[in-house]
Amino acid sequence: MARPNAVEAVQAVFESCKTAESRTPEVLASVLEILKELKTDGVELLLTQAARICGDASREVDWRTPLGESGIVGLFQDIFSLAFEDQELGRHCLRLIGNSCADNDANRVRVIGHPDSLKSVIKATKNPELCPVATVVLYNICLDHEPSQLKAISDGACPSLLDAIGREGFLENGDIALDYFGRILETLLAHDAGKSSCPPSSLALLISLATSPHCSFDDFFSLITLFSILLATPEFQQHLITLKLVPNTLDLLERFYSLVVDPESEKQDEKLITYARNAIMENIGDVSANDSFLAAYPLSSPLMTRVRSWLNETDEEKADMVVTACLILGNVGRSDEVCGALAREYGVHKELFGIIQRTVRRYNSAVEDARKKKGIPVAEGEKKESAGKGAVAVGVLHAATGVLKNLAIAKRNKEVLGLDGALDLVREMMGMEGVGVGQVWYSAAGFGRLVCGNCLENVKLLLQPSSAAETPILVELLRIYAVAEELPTKTEIARTIAGVLRTLNSNPTSTSAPTPTYPDLETALYTHPIARPLWDMILQDKWPVIRSEGLFALALMARGAAEEVWRECGEAEEKVLRGLENKDLDNSIILVAEVKKGLVGEVEDRVKELLVGLAEKKEKGVKVIVSGTTRLQLS
Repeated sequence: MARPNAVEAVQAVFESCKTAESRTPEVLASVLEILKELKTDGVELLLTQAARICGDASREVDWRTPLGESGIVGLFQDIFSLAFEDQELGRHCLRLIGNSCADNDANRVRVIGHPDSLKSVIKATKNPELCPVATVVLYNICLDHEPSQLKAISDGACPSLLDAIGREGFLENGDIALDYFGRILETLLAHDAGKSSCPPSSLALLISLATSPHCSFDDFFSLITLFSILLATPEFQQHLITLKLVPNTLDLLERFYSLVVDPESEKQDEKLITYARNAIMENIGDVSANDSFLAAYPLSSPLMTRVRSWLNETDEEKADMVVTACLILGNVGRSDEVCGALAREYGVHKELFGIIQRTVRRYNSAVEDARKKKGIPVAEGEKKESAGKGAVAVGVLHAATGVLKNLAIAKRNKEVLGLDGALDLVREMMGMEGVGVGQVWYSAAGFGRLVCGNCLENVKLLLQPSSAAETPILVELLRIYAVAEELPTKTEIARTIAGVLRTLNSNPTSTSAPTPTYPDLETALYTHPIARPLWDMILQDKWPVIRSEGLFALALMARGAAEEVWRECGEAEEKVLRGLENKDLDNSIILVAEVKKGLVGEVEDRVKELLVGLAEKKEKGVKVIVSGTTRLQLS
């Protein structure tokens, strides 16, 4: 039978221990006995009062370990597991368990070791009365403790928490903050098991909450974080497509532009917006790369119509919508059939040309304004704004050119792109100057290479003036080659030249070795200093395939411009030629032989010595194999 004044006795024990040294498991032995008697006798009022006292004590760090080691935490776990529906008693049990587990792994182990304790805490999150406390308790149990996190996942925490925030009117209830739900879920979803435990309907729930008029600024970003974590997995990317939620995801992206930023935290909030928006853009990009995306949203669908409409967005503040549209179009445009439709049926390339032209002109205008202001102090905020806009411009240009590169791979698109001004566009991009334009030059050069590759009509455009300028576009490419510092940019320009040589020496009706088919165009090509970029392809050792490509192009060039080829060949170039093997060695022999044959006047001894040395090396590397008709094979 419960002793008289049981509650006062419990209170007295805690009040008598004023120092940390006096707070031991032994001193709590009498408290445990009283609590057991109250539990056995079913005196709920007194048990609730005693639970409140123990819960108050657990707020102090020094009591947490003794409460666990004495068995009091375990007792209240039993009580809560059996009677957590009792609102008042359940609340104090939760307080004791949650406080005792704060930064205390030993008590966390006790909680997850109990057969029903953690499950009961998770169930309590569904109870509107206990939910605010239970959520914090679950957070304390799981924070920085992986075993607790995994146990919570296996006990169904993720779907239970999602059910809780999905209750009707959840966001309108100011007493229950989404904050801790978001923190716990983010912690649990860091585990693959956590993500796997969430139902597919989680995506629709998070979108619905994030687009609710009752969703606060902070809650919106908590929900976006959870949404992005789920969409990082292929399973949920597929769910988004299957459940037809991609349009809703685009709605989320558009909602970023209507967010109201607190003036007092504007700088921090803007960073948060940028980070979260980039995460959603990345999610959309991943989803659109899924093989089933185009089947669910064909080019003629309302969603793709909406995506294409984003290409016409001229508001600089909404540049991310343009970039996102480019991500989607670039991902769906991975076949000649789709790329052909995008260019010839929907004219997407024209909209992309417009994006690039507007962006380049805005960028150049900003650079010009900055030059005019040179010498005038610029406010700190203005500096940052200009830098930011420059970065945005480069991002937009990179995204738009990426789609155009895909379109240019399809052979049937090349001439269409060229006729509509692709190479004039390359010229405009190459004309940009300033910090960060190296990436733009690289993108432009890559696009130009693809447009001209195996397309005679575009090669002609490359070698002649246009309505936009009196000099051929090739001159601009060579100018950039001379000033560019980045090897990838220089390499793309050199590869463009190599591709032009291949095109001019390929006869579609011939199956034999390349032959000069368009001598007039070759003559025009050789009036430009193209040998140096080709030799540089050979000198670089980062990409062997590029070296082979350059060597082949030089061998072609040597047939019609041996003097120009040999003029650029120095000691470094000879050393590389002497070190080549296999097919590269064969092509180097052809190259030097063509040079020897094409040089005017007496041939230098250096040419003869080089050719003899290469031939001897090949002879030494040959093994005779008698097998059918096969005789020679390089070792």
